[in-house]
Amino acid sequence: MTTTESNTAAAPAAEPSAPRSAWWVRLLSHIPFGLLYALAGLAGWLAFRVFPYRERVVRESLTRAFPDFDEQRLRAVMRDYYLGFAQMFVEIIKSATMTPAQILGRVEIRDLELPLAHLAGGQPVLLVAAHQCNWEWMLLALSLRLGYPLDAAYKPLVDSWAEREMKKLRTRFGSRLVPAKDLLADIIKRRDVVRAIAMVADQEPTTSETKHWTRFLNRDTAFYLGPEEITRVTRFPVFFIAMRRLARGRYEMRFEPLAQGGEVLTPGVLTERVAGDRIAVQIILEACKIGKALEHQHGEAAQALEDTLAGILDRYPALASVGAVPLGLSRYSNETEMREHTTAEAERVVETIEEWQSIYRRVLGRRLVFAADEYYLLAGRD
Repeated sequence: MTTTESNTAAAPAAEPSAPRSAWWVRLLSHIPFGLLYALAGLAGWLAFRVFPYRERVVRESLTRAFPDFDEQRLRAVMRDYYLGFAQMFVEIIKSATMTPAQILGRVEIRDLELPLAHLAGGQPVLLVAAHQCNWEWMLLALSLRLGYPLDAAYKPLVDSWAEREMKKLRTRFGSRLVPAKDLLADIIKRRDVVRAIAMVADQEPTTSETKHWTRFLNRDTAFYLGPEEITRVTRFPVFFIAMRRLARGRYEMRFEPLAQGGEVLTPGVLTERVAGDRIAVQIILEACKIGKALEHQHGEAAQALEDTLAGILDRYPALASVGAVPLGLSRYSNETEMREHTTAEAERVVETIEEWQSIYRRVLGRRLVFAADEYYLLAGRD
């Protein structure tokens, strides 16, 4: 059963000894969210329109990942990419002085009881995430809500000032940072500590000799094998932290089981579960959501169908099949607001189903959802 963790519960305050960010970072962080987002909007517009940032790389990657996107939809995704990146940047600055209540008021946490059950039983857990949405707020929110030691693997930054300031931000609420190259040794050394170990698993393994290659968004891609190596050595239970954006400055993070404690996995299985079954799905859903936002004429009913089909892919990809069937009306019905579909509405339902069949086929290798014959007949299709 899925439960929502209350975000109003008491949260531990930051440790008094925690170093503070630079004075000018704290000064900027006191600027109201509205003004910061306005500045982010300007920065995103400049990066997209005036001084294109890595435009060729972004366009090439999106075109290969979504070959069915027309130019209008492609540019919409590119525009939102630059805007989202700028908004996340100002959110990170804002986090220098945000209170625990403000962080938890903007990041909802679901299914936290799953890893907590293992921690309460004295078993450490491995938490795997991706660079999606605001992963910095993810760490801060989890530090506040977990109630157990939280160690996060990270890749030290080249610039010493940036490294120092980011460590201050990330450890505000008690998390402990461990360089990724030292993580396995740290786990073995502190094996008796009941804790959560968090790591972002989608970084390119540029310096690692071992990597896992897979087909990811229509291209051969190498993935870092850190989570897989740690799981093989420790047999810790593994959870993926799926994060999605609910609105500007508001997120939801949800814990999804990847491997049971003690489970023996063949090489590459865990990485495939992370890369193909979790990260790719979220990227596709977000890109398709941006594209759909262009089509305002769909109406509320069509949007509800879109949301339902997206939710199925996100939460229930193991379903054998899903059927979209119009509700029957008769003289015995007492639903005064129900009516039959118009031809245009039936056509839109069929088009939506067919679009999502293409998405499902790309992610799952099968169409999964099917429209009932009634819709095809109402739409005048043979």
